[in-house]
Amino acid sequence: MAEVNKELKKLRELNLQLSRENELLRQKLDVLARKIFGKSSEQLDRNQLQLLLEGANPVGKCESDDLETSDESSPSTRPRKRRKSRKESLPENLPTEEIILIPDEVQKDPSLYREIAEEVSEKLDYDPAQFRRIITRRKKFVKRSASFDDLEQFFIAPLPPSLKERSILTPRLAAEIASNRFCYHLPYYRQEQMFLTRHGVHLARNTMSQWIGDLASQYLTGIYNAMHEKMLSETYLQADETPIEYLEPGHGSTKKGYLWTLSRPDLHADDGRGDIFFQWHASRANDCLLKLLSTREQNFIGVLQCDGYSAYETYQQKADAIDLIGCWAHVRRKFYEARAYKPYISTWIIKQIQNLYAIESKLRKQRASPVERERIRLVESLPIYRRLEKALKMLVTKRKVLPQSNLGKAIHYALGQWDKLERCFFDGRLEIDNNLIENGIRPTKLGAKNWLFMGSHDAAQTNAIWYTLIESARRRKVDPWHYLVWLFTELPKIKVTKDTFAQYTPEAYARLQHHSQRKAS
Repeated sequence: MAEVNKELKKLRELNLQLSRENELLRQKLDVLARKIFGKSSEQLDRNQLQLLLEGANPVGKCESDDLETSDESSPSTRPRKRRKSRKESLPENLPTEEIILIPDEVQKDPSLYREIAEEVSEKLDYDPAQFRRIITRRKKFVKRSASFDDLEQFFIAPLPPSLKERSILTPRLAAEIASNRFCYHLPYYRQEQMFLTRHGVHLARNTMSQWIGDLASQYLTGIYNAMHEKMLSETYLQADETPIEYLEPGHGSTKKGYLWTLSRPDLHADDGRGDIFFQWHASRANDCLLKLLSTREQNFIGVLQCDGYSAYETYQQKADAIDLIGCWAHVRRKFYEARAYKPYISTWIIKQIQNLYAIESKLRKQRASPVERERIRLVESLPIYRRLEKALKMLVTKRKVLPQSNLGKAIHYALGQWDKLERCFFDGRLEIDNNLIENGIRPTKLGAKNWLFMGSHDAAQTNAIWYTLIESARRRKVDPWHYLVWLFTELPKIKVTKDTFAQYTPEAYARLQHHSQRKAS
């Protein structure tokens, strides 16, 4: 009998072990299925939220008496407002063509009719862009009184400044190719096909690629370095990195590199976005941060907001002047992925984080100053943070969640970042997440779906330079095409030095445009 009980005990332990393993595997499959087939949005569906909470007590009473319920008037439980349909808007200065239609009867004998009213309909037409050949003829002159021996002393007008010597490239063509490539993610081979089929002009893809590389090295590198040094002079930056495939000769396939990114939040902007800076590295090692956060003349000293990647902590140990703070978006994302396991707990935690974001949304709409942001956060956000901390620690202490489950890993990640997540509530200059920099990285990932990989290690850094200028211009509400035309028109005229590069950044161009608009009005 004792042997039977012993065997039964072993079978029960094995069954429990297999049940836990099965549950963990189901969670991983669920997360994978949502990533592949699910919606791209991380928003909780309201119907799903009601289904999870229907017929159940709040999380604090169902799973533990120590968890507190959130306010029922929380924005996460409010019905979503229907998005208003956007009507077509046409600028007032748009070229206009009027067509007047008169009935045939009136045209035959206008004297028999008089006009009483008119009906007006409006349509929007489009003329595709056109190539234009520019031929410059420079006339040579000599003095009338010149003798035959003096004919070598002729007079000719100098050539106007050229973007590239002995090349057909002009500022407008360069801006078109670059904006197509880095704004609208058109690879060079697609541009080659488009130019040929639509306009009958053949521009080889390798020629366009060579132009983009030459322009970056001859004109943009200095501006890029000036933007880097100015960004490092700030006291608060956001950092992130994203993988991008690139070609490495001799390997037979692509390798994984990384675009390391810095962003400077701007409280004066409507959307809080300041300049963004990209730098290419072939790895994700902490040594990459040495080049990202320092130059020969400038080292970053201040607050750096990032995710929980260990390279940032390793770098912080080398550079004591860096103070790391966490990102609430990364914390929320992990709980969202774990919501299938113990949904009552996961949903309650997500709801608390959503309450934090509701407060931030209100502050952004009010254009609150750093002082006001700090005051509101201390009064409204900090209690939510404390309540969430108490709940997470209780779940760990009372072992309510399997440590190896997705929810257990999410709790472990959150508590590991907890002290770094608190800092934003005591400083109104800081954001609560890294979403601003992730939004800036997104265009590079969209482009990768078209061009698939970087052509080489050097080409990847060239692309980082272009993305830095173009994405910074877009964040300044500046059309990158007009910015590049201005840049390539002005730079060949002058001898640019290190001290003048700062006058040609997207920020400088945005100020110039704003000044011109105010002067015109």
